[in-house]
Amino acid sequence: MDNNSDLNNLSSADGIIRLINGEILDPEEFDKIMKLNCHYIQHIVVTGNDRFYPLALIFPDTKLYTDPDYVITPLEGCFCPRNTNDMGKCLTGCMRLANNELENRPGRIQKGIIINDDTIFANGVQVLSDNEILEKYAQLIEDIYHGKTILVNDTYLINSKQIGSYL
Repeated sequence: MDNNSDLNNLSSADGIIRLINGEILDPEEFDKIMKLNCHYIQHIVVTGNDRFYPLALIFPDTKLYTDPDYVITPLEGCFCPRNTNDMGKCLTGCMRLANNELENRPGRIQKGIIINDDTIFANGVQVLSDNEILEKYAQLIEDIYHGKTILVNDTYLINSKQIGSYL
């Protein structure tokens, strides 16, 4: 792998993201805000080195769709999602909230993709590294960056500037 592709594959686990315009961001604060707003989020990987914008890969705890912790969420205006489409609608708002909190600071995430993939976890513990996750979803990431809407089962694309879309 050459240095350029190494840079493209760096994730939030590596600490920083350097966009093509030279902006540097640490997605840790975005990650914290998102997880505080939604306990359905099991893991987030942010990528975007040498790209025009950062992209968040969001992995929910899909067991909560059918067996939520509670019937009514404690957060005002939220609901407990029962599927990926519900989760996408919910996280579209959460991403906007996170980005509003990060206004005028690096770390705003323009797009996100919700991916239901329980194979990266075993009993709630992450078994794939963030870089392995990025490798596994490299084609999906490329498709998103190139504006392709490839039908992928049970995923949801979030654009923080628009309403999300169920893929």
